[in-house]
Amino acid sequence: MSSEEYDIPNSWIWTRIGEISNKIHYGYTASADEKPIGPHMLRITDIQDGKVNWKTVPYCSIDDDKISKYLLDEGDIVFARTGATVGKSYMIPSHIPESVFASYLIRVILNDLISKKYVYYYFQSQLYWIQISQSKVGIGQPNVNATKLSNLSIPLAPLNVQRRIVSKIDELFGRLDAGVRSLSASKVNAEQYRSSLLRSAFRGDLTAKWRKSNQYPPVQHSESAPERLPDSWEWKRAGDAFDIILGQSPPSSTYNKDGIGLPFFQGSKEFGLLYPKIDRWCSEPIRIAEKGDVLLSVRAPVGDTNICPERACIGRGLAAVRPKDSTQTSFTLNLFRALKNNFIRQSTGTTFNAITGNRLRSTKVPIPPQAEQQVIVDTLDRHLSVASNSLRNLEQSHQYAENLKHSILRSAFRGQLVKQNAKDEPAEALLSRIKKEKQSVQKRLV
Repeated sequence: MSSEEYDIPNSWIWTRIGEISNKIHYGYTASADEKPIGPHMLRITDIQDGKVNWKTVPYCSIDDDKISKYLLDEGDIVFARTGATVGKSYMIPSHIPESVFASYLIRVILNDLISKKYVYYYFQSQLYWIQISQSKVGIGQPNVNATKLSNLSIPLAPLNVQRRIVSKIDELFGRLDAGVRSLSASKVNAEQYRSSLLRSAFRGDLTAKWRKSNQYPPVQHSESAPERLPDSWEWKRAGDAFDIILGQSPPSSTYNKDGIGLPFFQGSKEFGLLYPKIDRWCSEPIRIAEKGDVLLSVRAPVGDTNICPERACIGRGLAAVRPKDSTQTSFTLNLFRALKNNFIRQSTGTTFNAITGNRLRSTKVPIPPQAEQQVIVDTLDRHLSVASNSLRNLEQSHQYAENLKHSILRSAFRGQLVKQNAKDEPAEALLSRIKKEKQSVQKRLV
């Protein structure tokens, strides 16, 4: 019994992924092409949030004598074997276009004598992820190979129990997903309200009454100004109004989980509602953001913002926007949140969208007098507090749903989610049948 394994019902058995699979192998190496020169070629980047938009999956050229080796079929499970999503899996559905899979994916062809969805659900469980984390090689670019994947432990239930577990998980996850969709709709509404309020603030609408009782001299506006502003406001280049530091990723060998050096933020994946989470450090930082700088995501997705919680190293997915006055952090954050769609429109790229340093610095931004800046911040704080609290509650509810899914999977693979039946064929007998059946199947797959 390995350190990850635990007690399971008597009719179950611990086995390895390789024991219940007919084949585990790497994908096809070829250049992707937008033109339909052959079958679709599924890549790691085509799998987003557990889904694939097959209309956007590119094509590849492959010889007729090789295509059968890599052709994807319903029930195949593919894994990301390298990069940030290492270990993430996707089960091929029915009725897909003719497709092969790329070399940075591993395919598992499961034996037909077990429930493939049972195994796929297992690949979402905590026990699987514990083993994957232990199998990763390297900190900077973790990866998992086919041998390590085949050696992962799995609690094998009797076939009838597998089917009952899948049915129960489908039912419970269906309810949770319906709730998450409702939460997502509410989140969209809250974000739209916040965006509308920010646009209003930086057109001068929110402080119109305040300006009537606080006269400021008009500013001469250029005829090329992006749009009309209040007379006392002015358009400035972002690079003139703020210090902008573009991130640069240090060598991956300098990353660590031990708190050595400065916290390291690579991109918006670390962002929270206001501050990013710190989960790794860099011993040899190159580009540094100071506490209170606004962190702006400059690579897919473009435009997301957070506040730097302390002195930190920033990677190439971020830029640090530093106000000239340290008291202007809140104003700067709200301004750049209001400009998000502008940055998205300016972004370019074939593999992913990004905004260049030159475009970022040359972006025109509306700057009111400093006294009015504080009034804008105070007004937004009052109005946005409801939206912020709503978003925070929605995030917590979403996290609760995710935690509940993990709890369901934990119960499922400990034999606690559905009733056991003594009349079911024991998993040991099932495994014996799988081994016999595999011998003939593997000859055909070679």
